[in-house]
Amino acid sequence: MLGRLTKLLFIITLFPEVLNGQCALITDNYSGQSPNSVCAPVNLVMDVRYKFILPVDPSKVEILYVWNDGTPATTRVPAISQGDTVFVQSQSHVYLPSSQCSYTAEAYVIYDGDVCTSSSRQEQTFSAWARDNENGGVIITEPVVAQFCEGEDIVNVTFDDNSTFNCNINVEPDKPNRLTRWVQFIYGTYSIGGDRIPNITVRDPLGNIYPMTDASGNSTGTVSGPIIEIPIPADGPNQTSWSISARPEE
Repeated sequence: MLGRLTKLLFIITLFPEVLNGQCALITDNYSGQSPNSVCAPVNLVMDVRYKFILPVDPSKVEILYVWNDGTPATTRVPAISQGDTVFVQSQSHVYLPSSQCSYTAEAYVIYDGDVCTSSSRQEQTFSAWARDNENGGVIITEPVVAQFCEGEDIVNVTFDDNSTFNCNINVEPDKPNRLTRWVQFIYGTYSIGGDRIPNITVRDPLGNIYPMTDASGNSTGTVSGPIIEIPIPADGPNQTSWSISARPEE
């Protein structure tokens, strides 16, 4: 009776050792990425290749993709066998715009239902930038609002672009968004009626003067400044608005 019990315990503990042993047979692995863009939404294609040192049962080999997109999304598919030692797979996943500047996708071998967590782990990190009012970006001027007392002269007031570019090198040092930016100041966009400063004008660098309000403070329309390119590496803003003035009422 003692002999049977010993044999049964040996059989029970043998199976985990076999599964762990198959994971240990993975001697070579590879992964590659093919994102369709660096700006979200990003469609990532992740390729993997695994090689076992000894033949294994191809029907028991699967690939698990863990997308790490802020959701529990995973993809589990049978591996494509290239013989009984080499297995490949390729899967895609769409990453939507969010507050993330980059993502890291992972892939693992599953053998007979058991995940080979250490011997098969592959990862790919890629960019998923968004517009400059997302992903840590803030579009703002300095000052945000310029205040004046009634009857006070307003002479050559300017606003600096104080924006924070999204995924900049201070926020995302590994894969920063240092691509070209374009900046434009548009004047007179706030056209809601009310008690407004009269006789506001904007003067461009060539000396041309554009009226923004009439003597009663009514809006006279909008004026668009030029679109200025900030070349690579575009790590921060460097533009200033045209000068804004308002002569006192006579």
